[in-house]
Order: sequence, then structure tokens, then C-alpha cells
Amino acid sequence: MPAIDGLLALVEMQKASGLVLVTGEVPALLVGGATRPLSMPALAPAMFDALIDEVLDPEQRERLREQATVELVYRSARNNTAFNVTAQSTGERTVLRLVVAALASPSTSKAVRRPASLESLVVAALDRGASDIILSEGRSPRLRFAGQLESEDGPVTTAQDIETFLAAHMTSETRARFDETGSADLACTLDTAEEPRRFRANLFRHQSGLCLTLRPIRDRIPTLEELGLPRSLAALGTLLDGLVLLNGPAGSGKSTTLAALVSEINRTRATHVITLEDPIEYLHTPQRSLIHQREVGA
Repeated sequence: MPAIDGLLALVEMQKASGLVLVTGEVPALLVGGATRPLSMPALAPAMFDALIDEVLDPEQRERLREQATVELVYRSARNNTAFNVTAQSTGERTVLRLVVAALASPSTSKAVRRPASLESLVVAALDRGASDIILSEGRSPRLRFAGQLESEDGPVTTAQDIETFLAAHMTSETRARFDETGSADLACTLDTAEEPRRFRANLFRHQSGLCLTLRPIRDRIPTLEELGLPRSLAALGTLLDGLVLLNGPAGSGKSTTLAALVSEINRTRATHVITLEDPIEYLHTPQRSLIHQREVGA
């Protein structure tokens, strides 16, 4: 049995939607739109090449070198399960994403059932492993995979689509802030058949109308080690007074880093933690600490 099929067996065992392999990184499962690293070493270049050779034939490897992106369908020799495969190469970094083709025909990875609403589209995008979903009035939805934007086939997004999607998520305070400034951040939760899915959302006006961007929030709060941060950073959670500023551009991981620090305190200290968030993104379940999360304006 090919080695790749052994990894794909974990997708079924862990009830994940797919597998992501990246040169020099630990293989990760796709679960609820987020990646969850496996408990194994990072893939050495030789091992990564061996795995990708089991999925791509020589002609597809050559096309990957020339065009930087290849899409295909791979069937596991173990149980004939079909996976939609996207391989992307940028310099020395190659990303191989294999997603269970539950909605695809055996002959093409493009034959995907058209969602009936934005909510259905968002859930389907999560299952395919999208890291960002961009819904812009007058344009087709765009999804981000491994840092690259892909346009979805089908109807363009309308202002009514966006308004309907947000109807259950915008508070009166958020609506007032948007009406005043033309932009608002909020957290959204979709109740799906499996489990609730949470997103960090930004709604703003642009030249052609409305735009809504959605970024999935991980179900599990990562540790400092999983974020690749030094263990010494945990000492910030032991300070009794003072002010600590955590700065960085959008998407750099500020919210996730702060959530990891609060989670570290929660696991190690019997104390009272009060957070002020805009909006609340990660939900903390009290362990050793008592945690109260408050949202600005709510």
C-alpha cells in the first residue's frame, strides 16, 4: 500500500475532511476548516518527494514545475476513496492538499454541487480547507487555499446575499458602528450538522458595494509551542501589574497568540481572568482559572 494511503487513512479515522502536506512541515488534517498537525516529525524533502510521487505522475510533476499549480483526483488503493488534490509550488515550498471528494464526480475535481445559499457555500468552503472566504458584491465568491485566491464558478454575490447571511449575527451596536464608519468586525457562528463553526468576520463598503471577509477560527486553541513561539513567552501570564502590548499587521496572529497565552494561564494558574474583546473569537472553557469573556459594545 502506498505510504500516502496510510496518512489518508487517518482522515477517515479522525473524521477529518482532508490532509495537507507541506515541504519541511508536519502533516496536518483538515478539521472544521482549520489544520490540525499530526503527532509525527516534519516531512524531510526526500520523504515529501516520495509522497508526492505517489499522487502525481511524471507528466503532472512536470506541469507543476511549469505552471506552479496542478489539480487532479486521487483514489486511495486502500478503499477507493476519492480525494480532490491541489498541488501548489512557490519556489522551494510545495503544498499538497487532498480533500475528500464527497461532492465530486470520479472524473473531475470541478464537478461540485452548487450551494443553495451563502451559508451552504461557506460550510462547503470549510470542508475543502479554505483559510479565507471573500464575498464581494457584484463578484463571484473567492476562496483562499495555501495563500492563493481561487474564484468560484456560479452566480455573483449580491448585497442582499450578504445582508441575509449577517442578519442573525450583527448586533445593533455592530450595525451602528458599520453605518457610522463603513466597516465593522464581528464574530459569526454557523450551526452545522456536525458542530458549530466560528468565524472572524469583517464587513466593509467598497467602491462597488459591500464586501464580507470570513476567516475560520480553530476549534481548539493552539499552544505556544504549536504556534512556534518561545516557551519564555508564557512568563507574560505571570505578571501581576504593568502593560504588555502585542502588535502586528492584520492576519499576523495577534488574536491567536493572546488566546494561547490565556489558555496557558487557564491550564497553570488558579486565578480570575477577564477579557475585553472586539469581537469574541476563541471560547475559553474554565480549567484552573475562572474566565469571563466580555465583548466591546455588547
